[in-house]
Amino acid sequence: MKLLFHMGSHKTGTTSLQNYLSEIAPQLSETGILYPRPKTEMPPHSILLSGLMPEDELPRIVRFSGSEDQRKARKTRALEVLRNLAQRSPEATLLLSSEEFFTPIPEQGLSTFKQELMDAGISSFSFIAYLRRPSAFYVSWLQQVLKASFLPPKIAPPPYEEIFTPYLKVFGEKAVQLRLYPEVWPQGDDTVQDFFREVLGREDLAQNRAGRPKVNQSLSAESIALMQSYRFAFLREQQDRYTSDSRSLGGALTRLETETETTKIQLKQNIAKYIDLDIEALLWVRDHLSFVAPDVDYSHLEKTAEALETPSDLRELIDIEPEAYRALAQKLLAQGWANSARLESRLAFGLDPKSRRRRMWLKDQIQHGYAPPNISATNI
Repeated sequence: MKLLFHMGSHKTGTTSLQNYLSEIAPQLSETGILYPRPKTEMPPHSILLSGLMPEDELPRIVRFSGSEDQRKARKTRALEVLRNLAQRSPEATLLLSSEEFFTPIPEQGLSTFKQELMDAGISSFSFIAYLRRPSAFYVSWLQQVLKASFLPPKIAPPPYEEIFTPYLKVFGEKAVQLRLYPEVWPQGDDTVQDFFREVLGREDLAQNRAGRPKVNQSLSAESIALMQSYRFAFLREQQDRYTSDSRSLGGALTRLETETETTKIQLKQNIAKYIDLDIEALLWVRDHLSFVAPDVDYSHLEKTAEALETPSDLRELIDIEPEAYRALAQKLLAQGWANSARLESRLAFGLDPKSRRRRMWLKDQIQHGYAPPNISATNI
């Protein structure tokens, strides 16, 4: 059996692609392409990453999905599913997808993964990833990180060499294919259409997708600033972890943005240039993976300046409109978000000090606007 593994990257239409692949899995199987549909809240096939790298380096969505023993048992069951598929359809192509594999995985870990796949009956391996403009990737990653932390990610391009070198060593120099993320470097379509046309050769199966709602919509600059402020005020001890109330806040902000004039997140020009024109990253993916970034004059690339310090003050990274920030906070207060039953405390507002604190926090945002986290602070 042949393996085709879609490994993301993050924020390149991956969820839309996974949702559609799951939806039409029966039609795909008729063409000899098998896409297993695990019954799990995790992104498809991410459990396969468990055990391939140190526990504290696992992506949060894998790390917090259960104990080490629970993940081991789930992975064993997942590999058994793959083994059964290979036995029933040895000539088919197995299609897997998990953006969690777009991360630096130790060479030894990938060697273990290759052996696990071979033991399941897979003998041929191909990996495909979509890349977007590095500064655009950072903007999306900034949003993703601040939903589970109050500290912005390090200002840097994606660590392409650390991610892909182990794949090339373990699976071979021809095992990895990179494609442009079409929604950022426009090619007239989206990731789903591009994947079905250029990777699977079945563009006909990606028709009739008009009117589908977008998933994982981006938040505005003001919303993500409110999220950062909230996580610092109430979730400081739960770094790198999604919580029910931060998810609830994200949902409320997404709804309120439709009636508020907010600002699309855009990096400061000097930071975007620093990330996009990192000569080492650009030359590495060009020379090792034949990936040439559009609109880049390689003949005039210069050595990247000294590393930029990553600020906790989002105003040094992006533009935040003060009035839009206050307006969102006001609407959150008006709609009673702070008393939502989805929050971890189920007590009535009048008896719940945490709920009162949320309302006090919102009133403070309305009055004073955004303030960067005081990293040295120890008390809320």
